[in-house]
Amino acid sequence: MSLGSVMEEKKLRVTGVDGKELSGTYTVIGGVITVTAENGQQLRTQLGSAPAETVAKMLLRELARQRTH
Repeated sequence: MSLGSVMEEKKLRVTGVDGKELSGTYTVIGGVITVTAENGQQLRTQLGSAPAETVAKMLLRELARQRTH
């Protein structure tokens, strides 16, 4: 697979800091991970050496925090 190709969109579920379940999806394209929450909000960042799923969970929690502020 080349760096510019699209990986399969993967589903994601995590428990937020308030105990609520959060759902979304993530994709990795060209070393950039994009997380999309159920409400359509998105966050992107460069994917470093951490596993994509770990980074995706962190970004999904961050999206949930942004909704409450």
